[in-house]
Amino acid sequence: MQKRRRNLAIQVGHESPEIVNFLCRDLTFELLQLPGGAIIVGKPRLLFRLVLDTFWFLGSLPRGRQFGDIVAFGHFGVAIRLLGRLRIIKYSRLFNVGLFIHSPRWLSIFRLFIFGSSPDHYIVHSEPEISLYGTNLGIDKRRLHYLRWCDWSSGAILPELPIPEGARPNEYYCSGGYSNRDYFPLIEVFRTQPENLIIVCSRNNKELEGVVIPFNVRVLRDIPGDLFEAYVQYAKAGIVPLKYDTGASGQDVMLRLMRNKKLIIATDIGAVREYIDNGQTGFLVGDMLRDLPPIIKRINVDPSICDDMGNAAHDLYLRRFSGHAGLLALRKILCTCDNE
Repeated sequence: MQKRRRNLAIQVGHESPEIVNFLCRDLTFELLQLPGGAIIVGKPRLLFRLVLDTFWFLGSLPRGRQFGDIVAFGHFGVAIRLLGRLRIIKYSRLFNVGLFIHSPRWLSIFRLFIFGSSPDHYIVHSEPEISLYGTNLGIDKRRLHYLRWCDWSSGAILPELPIPEGARPNEYYCSGGYSNRDYFPLIEVFRTQPENLIIVCSRNNKELEGVVIPFNVRVLRDIPGDLFEAYVQYAKAGIVPLKYDTGASGQDVMLRLMRNKKLIIATDIGAVREYIDNGQTGFLVGDMLRDLPPIIKRINVDPSICDDMGNAAHDLYLRRFSGHAGLLALRKILCTCDNE
């Protein structure tokens, strides 16, 4: 009788721990953890780390290089694809979870490394990515699967955190995140507004270099996650300015805001529409410079909408974005996909 091949979950650093625990606890996957590093890095460092992780992966396989299903996260799925194409490893199916390409110019580059192959599946976190990657990367849409990005943790609201330094509760707007952000027009809006804005981003947000920051805007870079949570918790509302309509962007920040009962204002792209019921839990805007000032004015006239929409956002969060719901959906994808 043929020996059953091992199923492998490849984790880079401590990425997606709840999903990895679910795979290993409930779906008989073995864990292989790569050293990883900072999640938010520039493109050259990302490529360098990908090469290092690939060599580390190959050096850590003393029991052979034939597998059943492999689940790989982020861009490391591309390395697994390439190793399979070169016949360095063999596997029954690959599930690349959370492949994302936010810049249009990188789509043509990634196409060179995405080969049509029936054992390979791509799990994306926004429905528009299915059409985007199917068209621009030549991936068969039957191999693209939408998994709503949820709060993979327990979903419980964190206890009340200490007020961060320099933050006056409910007297500032909060914005944050690294990839695919468009902070410049947001800053320009607040240059003409008396309200306060706190931006939490990365040192890799190079677009902010050389920008003269007005007195009512603070830019914080690479702060701990619990401190970011505190800034969200005491904010009047949250703003998520996005640059390209190229797939999953901003969901983690929006889930933080929803979990903390905050009204959300976000750029109207496909990835965020499921998270915001426009006019009920927040506002979708087409152009920050044009559309944001009237919203700020409306909030100033009627501050109660922050509580009303924030509570509605939290209700939506509980109904649709719990970790339990997300894991059930992931199980269905893994157990029903074929490799014809």
